[in-house]
Amino acid sequence: MSPDLIRQTVTLVRRGLPFDSICDYLGIDHKQFMEWKQAGEAYLISDTPPHHAPYGEFVVELKRAIAEYRLVMIERLHKKGNLQWFRDLMVLERRDRRNWGKNDPFGGMMDTTPPPDEKFL
Repeated sequence: MSPDLIRQTVTLVRRGLPFDSICDYLGIDHKQFMEWKQAGEAYLISDTPPHHAPYGEFVVELKRAIAEYRLVMIERLHKKGNLQWFRDLMVLERRDRRNWGKNDPFGGMMDTTPPPDEKFL
């Protein structure tokens, strides 16, 4: 974990590249990347050793970059004359399901109980 690696990762996140593609691009093992994120989260929420501070910085910078990416997408979505608004909305829905994804019940009906054949899909 180095400041240069953090900078490169954050740049790619701001451009909209998903984590697995970032790992491929930078030549980082996916498992290692997730371990760095976990170490950073642990550092930020608990009393972990000071040598985990770079991982905490890594996570903070990742979160900031993701927020900046979403902000750019939202600004594009609201831009007058944006003929690609639907595409931008689809990207937001897929990249941030918790905030932008649809919450339609199964089959689009008001009943929230799925039919037996849709239960395991």
